Amino acid sequence: MNKLKDTLNRFLQGRYGMDQLGQALFVVYLAFFVLNLVTRSSIFYTLGLIVVIFFLYRCLSRNFEARQKENNYYMDQYNKAARFFRLQKRKWQDRNTHVYRKCPYCHTTIRLPKVKGKHITNCPKCHKDFEVKV
Repeated sequence: MNKLKDTLNRFLQGRYGMDQLGQALFVVYLAFFVLNLVTRSSIFYTLGLIVVIFFLYRCLSRNFEARQKENNYYMDQYNKAARFFRLQKRKWQDRNTHVYRKCPYCHTTIRLPKVKGKHITNCPKCHKDFEVKV
């Protein structure tokens, strides 16, 4: 038993292993697996097989630089989407008391009190004044 364990440890030394993209791929594989169990569709089976092969390729890869680049790209896209949905949630929660406007100069989203009329506001990021109609 120890010989098998040592052999496996030697094989896995220097491999990339798991990261956030790997976890996401595994979750996608599990979703395809469950869909395949429910529907018995060869499409879900094939898609799941492709995802698990890519998952194993990434986990067992020795090219750390390429895998980190892939993971950084995934995390950038994930954070962009998460930021968008957090803003939408906050807009919904504040819909009765505040409005959200973008600065025309630096495109920063600014939260303003909901007071009808035209107002001049100062952007906290670029410090330029601009007119806002609420």
